[in-house]
Amino acid sequence: MIFKKIKILKNLNLAWAVRYYTKKLARNLNYYFASSRTDYKEIDIEGLRIKIKKIQSRKHEHNLLIMWKRNSELNKGDILDLGGYSGIFGLISAKVNPHNRVCIFEPDAINSQHIEKNIVLNNLTNVSLVRGVVSDKTKQVFFKEHQGGEAGSIVNQGSLKIESYALDNFIESNSIKPTLIKMDVEGAEYLVLSGTRGYLKKAGDLNILLELHYNLVGKYGNTAQDVFKLLDELNFKYIYLDKNQYNEHYWVYKKSIMI
Repeated sequence: MIFKKIKILKNLNLAWAVRYYTKKLARNLNYYFASSRTDYKEIDIEGLRIKIKKIQSRKHEHNLLIMWKRNSELNKGDILDLGGYSGIFGLISAKVNPHNRVCIFEPDAINSQHIEKNIVLNNLTNVSLVRGVVSDKTKQVFFKEHQGGEAGSIVNQGSLKIESYALDNFIESNSIKPTLIKMDVEGAEYLVLSGTRGYLKKAGDLNILLELHYNLVGKYGNTAQDVFKLLDELNFKYIYLDKNQYNEHYWVYKKSIMI
């Protein structure tokens, strides 16, 4: 392994290496100093004010947050936020309806610390953080962090091992009944749905805000068409919401719908 790394370093283009490692160092320093700050910003979602600690700036999809807030208000079951990042969706669900039981899944260490601090900032007691990824199997996996970013991923080899959860197992072992799910899993959409197949098949009333990373699903051996085919097999319907250069948003539902 050491000799392999030495060989790679010897063959690196010097100019490219300087740019790459300078950028990486700047990003790491930015996350380090940002994580030590105690200030926060307050986001207003139709009168609901959520405190968010500043780790890094992010343009929130305001229309999606409004949609999520309205559905969280009417929710009569448990709520899952898959791929929490800052935890904003889970925080909204927990704050808008104290009867909601919310689980936020987030694998990245910096983002997880961020979420924990945001839970405290908003004085929430009905939301919990689950440190790990969601996939098709419950086991330990290698994970490549993006150091406080959004593009971490499951990999075949690496130095960091974290827990992977198949939601069918998680739902059963924790005696929960999700009726509202936000899914932002960086290309692992098909794997997550496959690992939730049992619950999705029998669920009578379930709404999902699906962020489909159409450029990333291929790295797990699937396509966007595979995702929709599986949803069709499970008798779900879906409504296209919007699209940007990275992903598409869909409202996926079985019986009731409010968007």
